[in-house]
Amino acid sequence: MPHFISKDRLEVSSTLKDFEVIFCVENKPFKTSIYGVKDSSDTLNLVACFEREDKKSGTNYLYKFPKNARPLSNAYAKSLLLELSSLTKCLSHNLNFTTKHKLSPNTEEVYKDIDIVEIGFGSGRLFLELCKTHKDKNLLGFEVHTPSANQVKNALILHNITNATISLSDARNALQALPDSSLLKIYMHFPIPWNKAKHRRVISEAFLQTVFRILKPEGMLDIRSDDLTFIKDCMELVLDFPKVRFNLAKNATFDVTSKYEARWKAQNKDIYDLHIFNDASKDSSKESLSLGQVNFNFDDLESKLELKDLASLQGQKVLKEDYFVSFKGLYSDGSICLLEVVLGEFNSPFSTFLILKDSKLSYFKKPLSTRSLKLAHILLKDLLKTTLKEAT
Repeated sequence: MPHFISKDRLEVSSTLKDFEVIFCVENKPFKTSIYGVKDSSDTLNLVACFEREDKKSGTNYLYKFPKNARPLSNAYAKSLLLELSSLTKCLSHNLNFTTKHKLSPNTEEVYKDIDIVEIGFGSGRLFLELCKTHKDKNLLGFEVHTPSANQVKNALILHNITNATISLSDARNALQALPDSSLLKIYMHFPIPWNKAKHRRVISEAFLQTVFRILKPEGMLDIRSDDLTFIKDCMELVLDFPKVRFNLAKNATFDVTSKYEARWKAQNKDIYDLHIFNDASKDSSKESLSLGQVNFNFDDLESKLELKDLASLQGQKVLKEDYFVSFKGLYSDGSICLLEVVLGEFNSPFSTFLILKDSKLSYFKKPLSTRSLKLAHILLKDLLKTTLKEAT
């Protein structure tokens, strides 16, 4: 994680070559601040500052991005922090650039006209081959490991591949944003089995429901794994649907060998292929995941919000059957307020900040247009409306 440690604090209204510090909000009980930093394109970034005590050097300050506000480009993150560190008495940092920190395009979070998806592409061997093989198709790859995602993005540039989109989002959430009957195939090769923590798996009943909704008729979910327990659990989930068709192969050949597969084969492990076809969605009695259009804004709130309104929500958590809203730390300078909020599904929550400025509320990072996040946003607005009524 890019960071630097300084002996002193940043001053607000500091202007640099490419960035400007425009505000600083504080959470005094936790001795933590968040700086708002704009770049030359007017993009807002959030940088956290943690006050610390060191027995040898006394008080110092650690600067880094909050986990839910980290830029997608590691090179951009380092550039911003490096410029900020020049304004302080910097004690140490890890912001030096190497060739692997080549700046590549930011991830697109709007998924349009996607035909094929790979979940967890890792080193990208399969994903790159799919892009080359299906030049007339649009591909979307999910990978939560940032270094791997950046490596593959740079490979796409190197090979001049233009039919691919990379996402760092949790696929369990992001797939819900895709339209009905839009995908030909979904690949999920060698996911972590999580046999002792099954709630962490990508695959679940809700995930399969989404898969059956977004696959075209006869579209396929391709799962490849060396873990038989995981494969059996997947088949049990599939068999819970009223109408389904799948097949299972053992040690079948595949055109692309990933580094994990090569490792397992070297250890003489068996490899299983589970192909699940979209026969279930149209006859399933499950509830539709679509909720229609939901704009993630707060324009229809009847009264103006104040700092005390958000402060009253701090620490609250509201749980529903399959989604929730939880309000975390509050940061304020009297005129601007940030409230950390976590919302959505229990197994794959979305974390961001609510920003209140001039009585106008907005998300720092807007949620994806998924069923669980739509429901959570509606719940959040209801909580705000209740707070405003109680205040009058």
